[in-house]
Amino acid sequence: MIIGIVATLPPFFSTGPMWGMVDMSAKYCRRNWWHNLLYINNLITYDPEGEPTDSMCFGESWYLAVDMQLFLVTPTIVFLVWKWRRVGLAILTLVTIGSVVTPGVITSEKNLIPTNLINRE
Repeated sequence: MIIGIVATLPPFFSTGPMWGMVDMSAKYCRRNWWHNLLYINNLITYDPEGEPTDSMCFGESWYLAVDMQLFLVTPTIVFLVWKWRRVGLAILTLVTIGSVVTPGVITSEKNLIPTNLINRE
């Protein structure tokens, strides 16, 4: 429902110095709304035309996608720890190490600053 509101109502309330950001968000919502419905909006980095998606529809919704993905993966890991303790703990250790190393590698490879800053160019 929120995505529908963000995609359709902004043109009726367009005013203010930062309105370009709101208008861009509405544009992305009209084009990529289905990413949010499938909870894959945090995984998609390019739109159907091949352009990078620097802004996603309703940016705060990335958390819902991450939460759903973890909700689907976690029972498997919990089951493995419960049924085969050593195998489950080994997989849990690998997942934990991977989740710590991956952001560092991406930050290093893309030459990013290691903080969450929004740059306006």
